[in-house]
Amino acid sequence: MESDDQEYADSGSGVMVSNLPLLFSRGSPSSLHEMTVAELEGFVPFMVRCSLGQERPVPWAQLPRPTWWPKKLPFRMPTANNTGSTLGALVGLVQRCYTFHGCEYLLQFCASLVSQKPESGYRFNDNRDGTTSMYHGSTGKLLVTFRNENRQTGCIPPRQVT
Repeated sequence: MESDDQEYADSGSGVMVSNLPLLFSRGSPSSLHEMTVAELEGFVPFMVRCSLGQERPVPWAQLPRPTWWPKKLPFRMPTANNTGSTLGALVGLVQRCYTFHGCEYLLQFCASLVSQKPESGYRFNDNRDGTTSMYHGSTGKLLVTFRNENRQTGCIPPRQVT
């Protein structure tokens, strides 16, 4: 999908499509402000790949610096330390990326999934095509379909620094 104006498309049925990932932490939907430094360090490389249209995992050193990445911030992952400023910088990167692509609604959607989580939770179904669908636990209503890799990104820290 082109990233000229906004990175999403409305299929006419109210279904939104985006190349940017949802926020997950420990396999469940998460809000940006609930994620830890380690979870964000696992998520940011995946987000960068999605932002650049990279379908497969690519070593960080082979990724081009995205246009939205701050010029004063070194283009590397993981970050050097685990401080409050590191957390703030990572949150800022995520917000900057989603704003650049016109996809702030995804961050709001993720926060609503956390705040409105049904008592019965969410049900996940592997579609066997590289995607997973997430359903409301008690109503069975389809809420979202996403790449399988998306659900694991808040669990896996990056392996190399470049």
